[in-house]
Amino acid sequence: MLDPEPIFANTDILLGAGYTALQGLAWGCTVIGVGYAGLFGLLTPENIEEAIRANFGDTGAQWSQVDASVLAEQILNAHRQHRSPDDWIESVFDQHFNPARIAQDLESLFEEAIHHK
Repeated sequence: MLDPEPIFANTDILLGAGYTALQGLAWGCTVIGVGYAGLFGLLTPENIEEAIRANFGDTGAQWSQVDASVLAEQILNAHRQHRSPDDWIESVFDQHFNPARIAQDLESLFEEAIHHK
């Protein structure tokens, strides 16, 4: 079985979408969202909410056609950002992907489904 730990641990800049983008953020990688819909771009504290809604490029993108010059610009920006601390990532995970909050959301969903059967 492929163990992603050494891959993420040795990755500075990750290009990906969906779950891969989330894993990259969790491992402290600088992430550029690119997926089925096209290039979302470099993830920042300012665009992370939009990136989550776009599934990091799988369902929404800034550029539907991935142009080499735009991608190169995103990679250069990612390289510059990588040198900055990414303290904002922990708060994003706590807000959106906290297991206790997800459990509460699921419980509410199930209660609503039971009452509307």
